[in-house]
Amino acid sequence: MIQNGRMVRQGMKCGNIKPGKEEAAWELIQIGLLASRYATLFADSISKAFYKKHMPTDCHDAKEVIDVDELRKQYRQDHNDKNVNMQTHPIMKRFCDVKFCDENRYVEMAKVTAVSCVHNCIQTICGSDEKTGKGCRFDFPKKSLNYTVPAVMQVNATQMEAQTLLRRTCSRVPNLNEYFLLYWQTNHNVSVLIDAAHKMRYATKYAAKTGKYTELLNEIIEYPVLEPALNGSHSHQHEACAEPAAAC
Repeated sequence: MIQNGRMVRQGMKCGNIKPGKEEAAWELIQIGLLASRYATLFADSISKAFYKKHMPTDCHDAKEVIDVDELRKQYRQDHNDKNVNMQTHPIMKRFCDVKFCDENRYVEMAKVTAVSCVHNCIQTICGSDEKTGKGCRFDFPKKSLNYTVPAVMQVNATQMEAQTLLRRTCSRVPNLNEYFLLYWQTNHNVSVLIDAAHKMRYATKYAAKTGKYTELLNEIIEYPVLEPALNGSHSHQHEACAEPAAAC
């Protein structure tokens, strides 16, 4: 719907809408705008950018941004000085250890992020150049954004999918959820899926995350089709489908 709304807007601008279809076109544009707004609010509600206070979806204040890199430097300094305790180590304490936590919950979440959620590129892990980050399979460093916005991404020559570009104040941090950070206090990555094609692509990416699983996935797809043709019968169709599942 987001994509259709944008295409119709472009058609209206270029005068390509047939006479008598303008009202229906405007209705489609309106629905597309509402879908865009819903996607933005939904994505922003489950993702985390780092401010010293709650920052509404349509607001940004650079003065209120928490510098996660500075918190990480302080953590390293404390570690080098052997000053590691409940007060200085954010994941040694629970969220309810009030006397050890920062009085500002947003700063405390940023401290947890600085210790456990920052991605540093390592060639053997993410395949990137450790100095430039180029080639990282997790797409780090990510682009900083002041606002969450919906977008239509060109996947290949024939496919497009709707995605949401999340508000981001630190380029080396994944998409984090406020409540996971506060109560679970560990690394995670939230993905907003608002398009059927995006969901299928997301699932496929994890099913084929390594070469081993890629081979297994290919076997599951190809074996039930190829085996009857090779043997000239369909008697083993169900057995063929069961074998890859057993291998899992």
